[in-house]
Amino acid sequence: MNFKKNVATILTGITLASMPAMVVSANGMPKNSSNYWNKVRYIKVNKNISAVQRTVKNNSIQPKINKKMTVKKGSVLVVDRLKNSHNEWLLLNGLKNSKNSVWSTNQKNTNWMSKYTPKKVDNTSKLVTLTKKINITEKTVKNHQIQNKTLKKSSLKKGSIVYVKSFGGNEWLVYGNNMPKTNKNGAWVTNNKGTKWMKNYTPKPAQSKLVKLTKEINIIEKGVKNNTIQNNAISKNKLQAGMIVYVKPLSIYNNEWLVYGNNIPKGKNNGVWVTYNKNQKWMQEPKTVKSNYKTVNNSEIGNDYTDAYLSGALNGNDQQVIVQAGQKIQAKKLDDNTEAIKVNNKEYSLKVKDNQFATQNNVYIFQNGNVGSLYAPDDDNAVVTKDYQPKDNIQWRQILPNNQMKIFSYSAQKNGWIDMGTFNTKQ
Repeated sequence: MNFKKNVATILTGITLASMPAMVVSANGMPKNSSNYWNKVRYIKVNKNISAVQRTVKNNSIQPKINKKMTVKKGSVLVVDRLKNSHNEWLLLNGLKNSKNSVWSTNQKNTNWMSKYTPKKVDNTSKLVTLTKKINITEKTVKNHQIQNKTLKKSSLKKGSIVYVKSFGGNEWLVYGNNMPKTNKNGAWVTNNKGTKWMKNYTPKPAQSKLVKLTKEINIIEKGVKNNTIQNNAISKNKLQAGMIVYVKPLSIYNNEWLVYGNNIPKGKNNGVWVTYNKNQKWMQEPKTVKSNYKTVNNSEIGNDYTDAYLSGALNGNDQQVIVQAGQKIQAKKLDDNTEAIKVNNKEYSLKVKDNQFATQNNVYIFQNGNVGSLYAPDDDNAVVTKDYQPKDNIQWRQILPNNQMKIFSYSAQKNGWIDMGTFNTKQ
């Protein structure tokens, strides 16, 4: 039997999304002689049926049978009735097929099928996390259409974050920054049943964090237009290992970072600095210390000797140092302009200018809220008044010899002081 039917569309594929959606009817399927079958239709198989595969040559289905198979109950197919034989049906979609061939079945009536309304194909791109390892195939793209030709094969690990787009059925386009490289005019495709191999990924809001650089990194200055970072590079620079900087991810893949902070080089054109790194080994959380300072009720000394501190060093007439700055001494107030101090069992009477008496604390609060001391916040030699409460991002500046200063920044989140590093006060 040589069924005369143009099957060119069979060989090149069918746009299923353009097929009319069916309405389920209690009256069952139209008879096989009905004009309803003049168009291809989605159906669901009600019972096991036999099907045969034949070769298509010169747009004609050849009589020779190549293969036989049983189509199982529950299969969803697209069928087309042959016009010159109401009992012969082409099974156009839903079965694996060989090149230049087609599956068909011979049925006396339509009791073997029921109407089926296909789900609409959601071909919008979505961001997902892979729940298991998947295989991907690179295929050629021509005239914006993915071809059947396979270029190479690869795989993606479980946990990979990628974009996917459905082609309908089990075939998906897969793309993103973390994909293997493709040839020119190539695209990655995966074929997987269902959607259990992926789950929707919702990126967390990008947040800045303070980090310490573990190695030298390259930074690129980029322009900003309408609050958007542009692609053009303005200038380049480097940051040294050990620097404390703020970073903020600019990509869901955490391979592009905004870098900023007080010790970042000035840009040429008021741009922003960006760095590109595949992993996060170039940064680490900076050291954080806990408050360990002592407290006193108030800063003022009384009429009796008490532990106290001078804000600066005290020299004798022979220029010998009597008291080092920050050294614990005993002090008391004699009158409104005089104080007495006791050092190594020796007493000294000192005139006081501008009410600059010795104080019971050795941590001094500046007008901007920052504090200064000869001691670090985790040093129990540091003394503050009991009403002192550090606030987020307030700096503790520890004065060191040789014009050096170590800065700690308070973090309410960490309930501690972040070591920001040591700086030269003359720079």
